[in-house]
Amino acid sequence: MMAFGGGAPAILLTQVSIVANHRGPERPEFLKSAQLLPGWREEFERSWNPAAQPWRWADLSWSWRLFRQSRSYRSVVTGYERFAIVFAFLQLLLRRRKVPHAMVYTHWNAPQSPLARLLRACEYRLLSRSVSRIVVQSFRQRDLYCTVWKIPAARLAYLPYYATLTVDSPTVQGDYVFAGGDYTRDYACLIEAVRGLPYRVVIAARLRVYFENLQIPGNVEIVTVGHEEFCRLMAGARVVVVPLKGGLLHSGGQQTYLNAMSLGKPVIVADDCGADEYIQSGVDGIVLPPGAPAELREAIRTLYQDRELAETMGRNAARKAMNFSHARYCDRLLEIVNEMLRSEYHAGGKH
Repeated sequence: MMAFGGGAPAILLTQVSIVANHRGPERPEFLKSAQLLPGWREEFERSWNPAAQPWRWADLSWSWRLFRQSRSYRSVVTGYERFAIVFAFLQLLLRRRKVPHAMVYTHWNAPQSPLARLLRACEYRLLSRSVSRIVVQSFRQRDLYCTVWKIPAARLAYLPYYATLTVDSPTVQGDYVFAGGDYTRDYACLIEAVRGLPYRVVIAARLRVYFENLQIPGNVEIVTVGHEEFCRLMAGARVVVVPLKGGLLHSGGQQTYLNAMSLGKPVIVADDCGADEYIQSGVDGIVLPPGAPAELREAIRTLYQDRELAETMGRNAARKAMNFSHARYCDRLLEIVNEMLRSEYHAGGKH
């Protein structure tokens, strides 16, 4: 399924012919080539985040429905939802000539348990035999997938993420540092970095596990907010910080820092998994190694004390974010699909 912006996935099938999955501002140009799988949008309206739920019969039902309908299309684009995984295995087991399938948003980090890691490696290697293109969001992620999961480089396609901001929040120069998001965030590092600083820090997170056994200093405020308030807080910040965990195969965070950049905010990103492919450190943002509170503290202090630097960096960030638009994402995705089809045709699939 293809993913378009934040929110619930929507599915597509294309006349390059595709099936995809994300609710959001689908571009008319893309929908000339792609078609939503009937009923999929309504399914996600009823069940917004199936990845957080147990396996359901509906997952098997949707995979079989996609398997049957996909023969009418030249290609399929999916995310890494459960039914998309089952669809890929159905193609592997039941079709000699598979419908070309691109899978996006494969956040394949390695589990801690050796057994779980082995099982995941087997799953991903099998998927790489069925899926024609596994789409990654940085060259670093591509290299790590090749090294760790032993996925052939020819199966991997690079597609940078894009700014997803759809809420019109007035941008003002606020008096606080903002950080937000879940899953791969290292808020312990951020809290240590800002402890004792004379700056207000607002962290917007749904999960509270990050803050267990931490002493929260008086200048740090932790909130849980909806999408509109999240955007408002970001638009009102002086500095936006995205502290990511190190040593991951996919650390994410692109949506947060690209949205902040599109608002003209100076961003500080602690990351070792591809942020430097989006941000030129010192020019349109600052990229630091993860897990380094002293360096993060100094970067925050610098942007607060040097207002001219912060404003220049914010202007540069806004210009840079224009390179990561939703329009370019859709265009590049279509290029990947067309390249995939040409490759399959020359290999003898002739879809």
